[in-house]
Formats: sequence, structure tokens, C-alpha cells
Amino acid sequence: MSESPSYDPKVAATLYDTFGDYMVKPTVVGECSCSYALNVFLGLMLFNVMLYLSYIVGKKEIFQKLKYHGYY
Repeated sequence: MSESPSYDPKVAATLYDTFGDYMVKPTVVGECSCSYALNVFLGLMLFNVMLYLSYIVGKKEIFQKLKYHGYY
């Protein structure tokens, strides 16, 4: 019924070693228990958006330089 996971177990272990203590850290009374995991998730999403935007801007600049020099 269920298939084996398609991810590398080493990657999951590395992520848990990196962020595991931060995500399961005891929270302040009255605070959402998922707040630390949510912060890590939002941080990673922001990092991905920054990488994507820098890729788009860089690609546009590279194509402009190629067109300017007559290679494209």
C-alpha cells in the first residue's frame, strides 16, 4: 500500500541534526507549540524566494550582456 519514501534518509537526518533541537525546544507558556518549526519553515521559504529572485535577475542581466555583445 505505502511506498518507501523517495528522499535520501541522510538528508532527513542532516536536517534533523541541524534544526531538530530548535524545532522541539520548549516554548513559552501561551505560545503556539509549532512556532519554532514555523519560524524555520518561513526562514527556508524566504531563502528560497531570495535565491529564485537572484536567479531571475542574474539570468536577465546575462542575456542583456550576450545580446549587447552579439552572441544571442
